[in-house]
Amino acid sequence: MNDCGKRNRDPIIENSSWEGHSALSSSSHSVVAAGGMLLFLGIIAAKGFGFLRQFVIIRLLDPDQYGLIALSLAIINFTISLGIMGLHQGSQRFIAYNLAREDYDRLKGTMLSTIRIVALSNMVIVALVMSLSGPLAKLFTVPELKGMLLLFVPCIPLGTALALTTYFSLGLQRPEIKLIGQDFGFGFFSVLFIYLLLLARRSVHVVPIAFAIAYSFPLFFSCIYLAKASPFSWRGQQAVCNGKKLLLFSVPLFSVNILSQLMASTDTFMIGIFLSQEKVGFYNAAFLMMQLLPVFLGAFSDIYMSVSTGLVAKNARLEVLELYRSVTKWLFALTMPLFLTLAMFPAQALSMLFKPEYSEAALALSVLAAGEFIHTFLGPNDQSLVAFGYTRVLFYSFCVSACANIALNYLLIPRIGIVGAAIATSSSLALVNIINSLYLFYKQKIHPLCLQYVLPVCISMLACLAIYPFMKRLISFSAWFILTCYPLFLSMVIAAFVFTGNLSEEDRRLWEMLRKRLGSS
Repeated sequence: MNDCGKRNRDPIIENSSWEGHSALSSSSHSVVAAGGMLLFLGIIAAKGFGFLRQFVIIRLLDPDQYGLIALSLAIINFTISLGIMGLHQGSQRFIAYNLAREDYDRLKGTMLSTIRIVALSNMVIVALVMSLSGPLAKLFTVPELKGMLLLFVPCIPLGTALALTTYFSLGLQRPEIKLIGQDFGFGFFSVLFIYLLLLARRSVHVVPIAFAIAYSFPLFFSCIYLAKASPFSWRGQQAVCNGKKLLLFSVPLFSVNILSQLMASTDTFMIGIFLSQEKVGFYNAAFLMMQLLPVFLGAFSDIYMSVSTGLVAKNARLEVLELYRSVTKWLFALTMPLFLTLAMFPAQALSMLFKPEYSEAALALSVLAAGEFIHTFLGPNDQSLVAFGYTRVLFYSFCVSACANIALNYLLIPRIGIVGAAIATSSSLALVNIINSLYLFYKQKIHPLCLQYVLPVCISMLACLAIYPFMKRLISFSAWFILTCYPLFLSMVIAAFVFTGNLSEEDRRLWEMLRKRLGSS
């Protein structure tokens, strides 16, 4: 593993003295704060529209019909990951690196090479899905799956293209393109067209049509914005294409992306094989709730990766360490109240947002939340490994975790149902994050586990647990009191950080930049 890390390192890293600079620190915190706020708003919008999208489907269709859609989307999302070949993160990293060095010829070449490779791979993926739709329907013993997959086929190239524009914009440190295109654009249009088409005809077959239409509008506008935001001329600028180098760098990321999709979808696939469509629907409702937890981490980790890559290019490892600790500390502080809410009151949360019968997935939701808790606690370790060029290490860690996920799902689902799927997913999620964090510490001595982080976390968690009996009695009168949990728990977490005096200069700088950003907005 040690040798693999060395082979993937950039030459600039090997000869680095790794001395931090205060100017870089201020600049990097500023970019993360500004870009992170935009991405946070985008993820809030995406999660909100995602909930509305699922809410509309769940309310207007039966659980078994929702299970069919969830199973189809799991397969289509997996094929989109296959078609993009890991080039979304690879291109983002290359773009950010060349942007920091103002090498616009190679920057343009990176974007062109990515588009050409992904276009070719998508042709192959579409042909495979069309030819394998029948065998997949037989595997899951769901005859309707064949027709659904064929209707979802246009979403593969459309979804891939929109993902590329998103990661190109993040590499250019222009997160507003992602905000407008993917988060608000696709989110709004998907909810709108799913609702309208389901009102016109209560059939599962209109859902993939709505998805295809929803992808088209934001993709068109994202391409226009991206062309204007690029720091080079698309017509006159010379392009130094680096397709081979980009592809070699992205192959481990491609494997990581596939393994990540397997970890996210294996439970759905195996529930579909061992149990029923209805159980798929129940489990996916819990999984959807769990995906609320990384909303803060996801908002800041993408822009963090671009900024930390720029710091790596400028030989500033100490600044990466400061940035990692500060970002991880506050992202976890914002996430922990939501984790406690879902872990303590899963049945109430599922019943309030969906239908009462979805409370069957309450225990599964608590288990899933525990896995995401560990992920957020350790911070953006995978993004840091990509910034340093340790892509093969990501492949190894995800490979081990994906194998563990498949084995645990196979052993547990037939015995304890959807709770077994939740245990398998949480265990594999925790395992991959522990491996990544250990390697990052071994190679670069970067980790979040300092006293300023751990002590307030422990104190605030104990305080929140102490008021659990009171909150449980309050929520028993009305499930809507669950909405008071997050602000109450958040105030206790922030109070723990303030009163223990565990606020560093980097924390103050980050919050000051966030305050200025909000004020200017």
